[in-house]
Amino acid sequence: MDDKSYLHTSQYPRRRRRRGCTGCFFLLLILTGGAFLISQLTFPGLTGIPTFGQSVGIVRIEGPISESMQVVKVLHSFAHNPLIKAVVLRIDTPGGAVGASEEIYREALRLRTEENKHVIVSMGNVAASGGYYIAMAGEEIFANAGTLTGSIGVIAMDWNVEAILGKLGIKPVVLKSGEHKDTGSPLREMKPEDRRLLQGVIFDTYRQFVRTVLHSRHKTISNALANHPDVIASIIATSATKNSEEAIEWEAFTTGTVAAEAGAPVAAETALRQMADGRIYSGEQAMKLGLIDKIGSLEDAVDRAGELAGLGKNPGVVERRPDSAIPALLGAKMRSFWQEVVHPSASVEYRSRSSNPPVTRAPVPARIHFRSRARARTRSRTLQD
Repeated sequence: MDDKSYLHTSQYPRRRRRRGCTGCFFLLLILTGGAFLISQLTFPGLTGIPTFGQSVGIVRIEGPISESMQVVKVLHSFAHNPLIKAVVLRIDTPGGAVGASEEIYREALRLRTEENKHVIVSMGNVAASGGYYIAMAGEEIFANAGTLTGSIGVIAMDWNVEAILGKLGIKPVVLKSGEHKDTGSPLREMKPEDRRLLQGVIFDTYRQFVRTVLHSRHKTISNALANHPDVIASIIATSATKNSEEAIEWEAFTTGTVAAEAGAPVAAETALRQMADGRIYSGEQAMKLGLIDKIGSLEDAVDRAGELAGLGKNPGVVERRPDSAIPALLGAKMRSFWQEVVHPSASVEYRSRSSNPPVTRAPVPARIHFRSRARARTRSRTLQD
């Protein structure tokens, strides 16, 4: 065989080897894409590279809470995933609807009590009102030193447009089945009977909030009372920050009743009631009061969750973001507006006061909120930075 025939015949095996490598590359690409597609179908909203080993799941709860379905769906999927050994709740919200906040709280608590998975809370810029309520489901709560949290309390506000409608020559006609069916309507002045009825709802909702916090935090609050009562007194500063005529939180329930329901000492209940007047706290203040556990970032919370789950520090992470609720939110706003104008009734929310624009309010409003001014302050802090 001459040299030319040898070169001619030796080129074919090389070409076959190149085609084989190209085929393996495309096969690997297809398998990788298929695995990613399956992970997205199985865990919609998954971010990052799919992790197929034991991991820590991260659930983000961000912005005003208007509904719970998407977050509960994520928590439910983590609960039934054997590879998710612990969950970190990343809370960055001024609060929202009471019902939605309670549903998220209960589903996160179920992860601990029924599924035996560790739940750690990481607070972002703001975790107030409904956000703090949800945090009560965690075994440990991490917050930044400058996180704004707390806002344990209830506020009701609305407006009365009766005078404006009168100037426009518009007179509303209301047909109702009972005396209080239109309680809280902006179309008429609030009567003393309506005022007492709504105040009772506010006090009862406040009692539930305090009970949930006391059940979760009574040990840390008791430790804070025992170790540095003077620090607690300086933060609360009763004489400088409270007006005895407006401190109506003491009228909500009899001392000792919530402590009995929560299985907590009466001293812890009394201290919490002094803290739970609607004010906000920084992360450092909240830790000194026993309202959170540690100062730390999201990464610190993930490391702690990994340690509790036996995965060590720097565990694998699976993060799921709830599906966008913008269309549902817009729909809820329109329904809320239509309900208030056409079929008004009182509604209850854990929510930041600053999320709504300033308007002239009636002395006793119909919309009930658990609110703080944390969101506006966070925005000003960000601009200063």
